[in-house]
Amino acid sequence: MDAHQKAIENWDRYMDRLSKQVSGTASKPPAIHQKMRAKDLPKITTTIKRAWLREIAAGRKRVEYREIKPYWTRRFSEVKAPFLLRLINGMQPKAPELTVLVRRVRKNAKSGEFALYLDKVIDLRYWNLKLEQPANGLLRNSVRRS
Repeated sequence: MDAHQKAIENWDRYMDRLSKQVSGTASKPPAIHQKMRAKDLPKITTTIKRAWLREIAAGRKRVEYREIKPYWTRRFSEVKAPFLLRLINGMQPKAPELTVLVRRVRKNAKSGEFALYLDKVIDLRYWNLKLEQPANGLLRNSVRRS
């Protein structure tokens, strides 16, 4: 059994235990937290525009699109769903970023895009969810609108 299959089985076991806990039939809480399990999944890192990062972080955008090009075809052929997608907005050391679980990748030849179906946001850094903007003054070079 390869590492990817093992990570999927661990994820399924975790979800089963969590559903039993919620329904009140579990004898003890799940032993492994979701963030700890995510480290076992493969990860792809890429950039994203701030508007789309804002929408994904808020939970309003559930599908991310990438053009069908040799670069993305190769990247997606190297991993199997589910996997982690790390999206970074910018090149600063404290650039806003989020890591999201991708459940499925579909290739739509008609539109010329890959559709990445997003599940949960696993990690969110340097982003203020309430204000929907970068945290702690990362907007110093841009114009603030009231």
